This record gives sequence, C-alpha cells and structure tokens, in this order.
Amino acid sequence: MVFGGQGPEHPVSCMGAGTVLATLDRDRYEVVPVGILPDGRWVLTRDEPELLAISGQTLPSVAAVAGPDAGQAPGEAPGPVIPARSPPRRPARPTRWRLCPRP
Repeated sequence: MVFGGQGPEHPVSCMGAGTVLATLDRDRYEVVPVGILPDGRWVLTRDEPELLAISGQTLPSVAAVAGPDAGQAPGEAPGPVIPARSPPRRPARPTRWRLCPRP
C-alpha cells in the first residue's frame, strides 16, 4: 500500500491508509506499507494503523510509522499496490435557471 505524498492531502492519505490497514483481511492479502514522506522520499513503514489516526490535535504522517529503522522502498513492488489517497474533486455543477415569459 502506498500512502502519504508531498501535497497538502498528506495527512488525509495517512488516515485513509490507517483505516485500510486496520480493516484489510490479512488472510487474503499480504500488505507491504510504503510511505511517501513530505520531502518525496519513499520508505518502507511499520504496519501500525493505530499510529495513522488523529491523536489529540496532531495529524498523522508517514514519519510516525517510518521510524529510524525504515529502509528505502524497493524499486519493484511485490504484487498489487493499493494507493490510499483522496479521490479527485469534481467541479460543482452550475445552477441552471429557466426563464419563463411573463403572462
């Protein structure tokens, strides 16, 4: 699972990854969490979804699960990758007014 990133949605991606990690069926899937730090580095992270939740007034980040022992992510993924990110926003539809002639 790839999560995090350099954009302003970094904490949102981390929260989504924590939710997916907490609920994923481990009998069916082997998860390799890979985080993208705000500086753009990709790192292997610990599989600890509870650290990817809001704690008090602190937003989650990849750094919370990367730790000093996290290594550089491999160049090739071991299998399917599930990116945990926010869906793109759709532009709001404009309101259409129909003008009717006065009687």
